[in-house]
Amino acid sequence: MLQQVGVRDLTGRLLTTPQNQLTRWQEYFRDNFAALLQQVSTNTTQTTPETTTILQGAPTMKEIKMQLRILNQIKPVALIIYQQNFL
Repeated sequence: MLQQVGVRDLTGRLLTTPQNQLTRWQEYFRDNFAALLQQVSTNTTQTTPETTTILQGAPTMKEIKMQLRILNQIKPVALIIYQQNFL
């Protein structure tokens, strides 16, 4: 049998309202991924490569799988950046 566990604040108090729970989740991810976000922002360059290849036709399965792997790696970071900037 699965036991439900509530969301608690930093002092251990149970949060009962959806808004308080959402705020706590935002704090949790912001605090835990702050170092990762800093690392990503310092390692990211905004330069355009000298040569750009534009593919013609439909992508191959190999190309699709590679892009999905990349998206799954950056999705958590992108979600945090979105929440910080737009919510």
